[in-house]
Amino acid sequence: MNRYQTLTRLLRLIRSLWGMMLFSILMRTLNQISGIAILTVGAWGIGAILLNPESGALRPLILALIVMGMFKGIFRYLEQFSGHYVAFHLLATLRNRLYEKLEPLAPAGLMRTRSGDVIARAIADVDRIEVFYAHTIAPATVAVLVPGLALVTLGWFNPLFVLALLPFLLGVGVLTPWLSDRLGGRYSLQMRPLAAAVSAHLTDSIQGLREIAAFGYAARRQDEIRAGGARLIKAQGRLARVAGMQNALTDIFIALGVLSVVAVGLWLVGQEQLEIFYLPAVLALATTSFGPVLAASNVIHEFNQAMSGAGRLFALMDHPPVVQDLVSAPPQEPIEPALHFEGVSFTYPERESTYNGQPLAEAPPTLVDVDLAIPAGATAALVGPSGAGKSTIVNLLLRFWDVDQGQVKVGNYDVRAFPQEDLRRRIAVASQRTHIFNTSIRENLLLGNPQATEKELEKAAQLANIHEFITSLPTGYETVVGEMGVRLSGGQRQRLAIARALLKDAPILVLDEATSNLDTETEREIQTALNRLISGRTTLIIAHRLSTVINADQILVMEAGKIVERGNHTELLAQDSVYARLFLSQQQPDTLYPE
Repeated sequence: MNRYQTLTRLLRLIRSLWGMMLFSILMRTLNQISGIAILTVGAWGIGAILLNPESGALRPLILALIVMGMFKGIFRYLEQFSGHYVAFHLLATLRNRLYEKLEPLAPAGLMRTRSGDVIARAIADVDRIEVFYAHTIAPATVAVLVPGLALVTLGWFNPLFVLALLPFLLGVGVLTPWLSDRLGGRYSLQMRPLAAAVSAHLTDSIQGLREIAAFGYAARRQDEIRAGGARLIKAQGRLARVAGMQNALTDIFIALGVLSVVAVGLWLVGQEQLEIFYLPAVLALATTSFGPVLAASNVIHEFNQAMSGAGRLFALMDHPPVVQDLVSAPPQEPIEPALHFEGVSFTYPERESTYNGQPLAEAPPTLVDVDLAIPAGATAALVGPSGAGKSTIVNLLLRFWDVDQGQVKVGNYDVRAFPQEDLRRRIAVASQRTHIFNTSIRENLLLGNPQATEKELEKAAQLANIHEFITSLPTGYETVVGEMGVRLSGGQRQRLAIARALLKDAPILVLDEATSNLDTETEREIQTALNRLISGRTTLIIAHRLSTVINADQILVMEAGKIVERGNHTELLAQDSVYARLFLSQQQPDTLYPE
């Protein structure tokens, strides 16, 4: 998206607030005119009084200046209020639209974007756009209107004043910003990506502080942050030099413009074409006419950064979702909660296609021609080594990604025949890598069912063996758990995730290593509760601990994206193959590491 397209898109957002924006422009115009009028009338009045001290014009002059000053203050307040009203309402709209666009992108569409960079776009880049709405549109408009009125007024005194002042107004308002943009525009555009990179790296560092400290990586991480900061400072320094040049040229043009008007004024006085007491007023009018132009030209670098930020924001918002709804309504009920994978093959897309300029080899398939069927109300378990494709089965079932080949079905319907929201409403998930929000335990649980009653909430917590712990806390269910549940242990976070899934009470239950962080005794207690919960539900269990899946109706053993064995626990042990070796190794750990 080029700058013109970005600018047009930002302007289209103002449609509902054009009335307030026009009001802001009017108030700024009146504010600037009031400021010019105060100095011009004051200069004219002083000149008139000096020529005729007995005229008695001093008191009316002071009163007029006081009234104009009061009106200038009112216009200034209304301008600031209306301009920022528009800006902040539009920034809120942008943030809302960004989140609306981000949600369908997750997780597949955000694989190429660091979370810190997304945060930088949502906060810093959006804030930069405030400059455009609050400090660019009205000032740019007024920079044309007010100097134009000033030139008309100077032309009333004598047209030569217009010829003397106009080139320097154009120098300040057109030539200097153009030169500044040509020399510094590239650095302005670099600022936002560099600042976002520093922000993303810092966010990543804060989130990984424990690992950084544990592995003694702090000094090297600081060096990385300093290097990123140095690149940002270098771009800022170049931009500052260009800004200094712009300020110097601006001061030169203003000085030359004022001197030019003085010279013309003195010549006209000598030619008796201008009364001398008008000269101070003409000089004040010429000098103050630069004010609106300066206000607009001084935000050129901020404007460039706003365009860069808006471009980055729109690029993220315009990213097409990897998975899109193909229908607006689900199939007709009843829909049997049975699961079928028919000839499913899938490969995750690479985040990058090259590394250090060299093309990357294509990633191996994650799933290859997978067939499985879980009847309604049955329990199936997926087991196998890490990277075998077990969690990918869940990702495809939830339509986080779509299959490359084959079909994933709920009942007799392809998952693509459901709107995503309706599909996920039918499935409750408790995973090893669950996210706990920085809010109360109650709010975290209610994510599973916002309409749940207190009794239902407590029952789910009891089944997950966390109710007693919650009630032992001073504020119970209102306890805030901290960012990513930092105030809870790993096992407590996992039990909270299980309670959340139980509260959802969906016909299909997915347990993705849901008891991996629990001690043996707690796992046994939860397993008993889960066994009661599983009854009557279609359940898919992903587990490394084979002791947790021995009662499953069928066990599917995966290796390298393929199902290599299937059957119940007794049948698989009898085959004395992959499953039997895995089970034996977990019963006799020493066999893995013989002396």
